[in-house]
Amino acid sequence: MDKAGSSSVAGELTKTYASFINDVWNSNATTINPQGIRRVLTKVNEIYGGNRQNDSQEAINLILDSLHEALKHTSLEYSPTASVDPWHNYLKHNHSVVAELFHGMYRSSLYCPLCKNASHMYDPFSILGLPVPSRKNFVTAFCIPYGLHKRPLQIAVNIERQETVGDLRARVEQVTKTSNFLVSTSASHVKRLLNRMQRLTCVEAKDQLVLYEVNPALPKAAEESLTYDSMITDNNAGLEESVVMVPLVSEAYGEGRECASVRMLFLKKEMTTVDIYHEVLAYVKDYILKVDSIIVEKDLSIEELVRNLCPSIDGGWNSKYFSLNIINNNKAVCPFCGRSACQNCRLPYSNTTTLKSLLAKMGATSNRYLFEATVKREKVFELELEWSENIRKDALSFMTNYKKHRTVKILCISSNSNYSLYDCLDQFVREDILDVNNKWYCDICKKHVQAKKAMTIYKAPPILVIALKRFQDSLDKLIEFPVRGLDMSRYMEEKCKGGYNLFAVSNHRGSIDTGHYTTTTQNAKSGKWYYFDDEKVCRTESIMSRYAYVLFYRRQDVGVPTRDSDKIMQASQ
Repeated sequence: MDKAGSSSVAGELTKTYASFINDVWNSNATTINPQGIRRVLTKVNEIYGGNRQNDSQEAINLILDSLHEALKHTSLEYSPTASVDPWHNYLKHNHSVVAELFHGMYRSSLYCPLCKNASHMYDPFSILGLPVPSRKNFVTAFCIPYGLHKRPLQIAVNIERQETVGDLRARVEQVTKTSNFLVSTSASHVKRLLNRMQRLTCVEAKDQLVLYEVNPALPKAAEESLTYDSMITDNNAGLEESVVMVPLVSEAYGEGRECASVRMLFLKKEMTTVDIYHEVLAYVKDYILKVDSIIVEKDLSIEELVRNLCPSIDGGWNSKYFSLNIINNNKAVCPFCGRSACQNCRLPYSNTTTLKSLLAKMGATSNRYLFEATVKREKVFELELEWSENIRKDALSFMTNYKKHRTVKILCISSNSNYSLYDCLDQFVREDILDVNNKWYCDICKKHVQAKKAMTIYKAPPILVIALKRFQDSLDKLIEFPVRGLDMSRYMEEKCKGGYNLFAVSNHRGSIDTGHYTTTTQNAKSGKWYYFDDEKVCRTESIMSRYAYVLFYRRQDVGVPTRDSDKIMQASQ
């Protein structure tokens, strides 16, 4: 230590700590009381002076920081935006034996989704804090493609309930590579559509999230609207105001609509009902081509399909596959036929009747009512897809036949298994999307964007201290961790010099506010493990525990400590 470091509180703690380590290695006493360290810690932070339980991770971090401050060679400020190698820049201004052994460095990155511009920040750490995954954060949802060319996909997304619907969309888009979705809260009918700004706390436990792909052939209103910055643009899915979202409900098995397959059409208001029939034909044509062996090899346009499959008779719709009905959501009087007991009107096949005129009969101009917290169903325009009796069962089976994404399979497997330390590391480096209220300014695009953010370990230290961020729902959750050969290579920027071996564990049993700490430690000379519970010490083979809180790893190329008392005491002089 230099003169300034020696006279500081950190210097006093360093001297006391060195004396304590000397006693640990050389004293013949059966127990050693660390009250001297606690007395000096109280000078640094008075919370260590009472009888209240303190966090072992915070105490370890405080000791390491104090040792580092007392032993470092300079007090120059570290600049995280330095253009030189960030780790060497850090050591240049913060060199100490503690930094060499215990300090590592994070790299946090932001990536613009438009131009791929990247921004990197580097921050040192002495303890690597890892989140403990929670299955409560997994949301399963169905992704419905626009058309029957692909099967619906069930996907599991790891997301906090405080995040937004926009965050959910961004996560799903990363997996499906589909860039525009509309979110509903029910698989059996369109119960409600969710705005991008809404928190997922608005979704009830019984709700089944469904993401409908927006028709990719339709023009978007403007680039700004695709960011879903306001409820107005989101209420039309980022599309032109001339486009209306229309639920397409297939008839259900048995009574009611609980088993119905629901799709979402995106129709222009000026479309005639003839156009609507043709749009639905285009939507379902892949199924029709599958079941009709006569035309299965032909690549027909919609006009050719209409002439071959649905020849007009007296100007009406004539199809052996399906017909369309207008669903009567008004239980009093049907706005289309005027009857009080209407069981859904047949949609006319007309070149003069437009979607706009049908909406006008309901006193509406769009289906924005679907975005309201309490949907006025009598104001919602919906179509029923009524399959012909001979193919009805097969068609419904085809439409509802979904596949499970690997995330769902992994979630099902992991539901009956424990998490591992690698799961915690995966969670730590998981890429994410900034929410709409926390955009990043891209200096290339000259605009605020929802950037992708990523965290990696730029440099891992020789002695790696890992703290598991346990909270109320994970205090006693078993996290399996390797005793030998922890592989950090896939989480690091630089090439890893080797695996890590465990040499100590700080255990915590109890609640967030109260509890008891114990330690499991390996003897550096014999390689045997011991369990420390205050003054009680015993041999143990039980290293892994659901109470493990702080893990201490030594890189395999780093030798075990063999210092004698003279070398230890040099640090205090």
